[in-house]
Amino acid sequence: MTLRVAELGPRIGGGRTADVFGLDDDRVIKLFHHGAGEDAVRHEMDIARLAAARLAEGIEDEAAALNEIVGAFLTKRT
Repeated sequence: MTLRVAELGPRIGGGRTADVFGLDDDRVIKLFHHGAGEDAVRHEMDIARLAAARLAEGIEDEAAALNEIVGAFLTKRT
């Protein structure tokens, strides 16, 4: 899936490897920084999947791209 910058909501947070933006009422998107290695991205996604399973939240298996930035959709906890 490819997104446009205009489709992103506000920046919710960020860290060493990525920034998180609102996407719609139910989802956020985590966009990894340029230069974040594939191993770091896989590690972050593994952690997110484990956390989601513990919190009974869903993580879509669909990846996204925004100007060649790798990202992942996450379901917001309500």
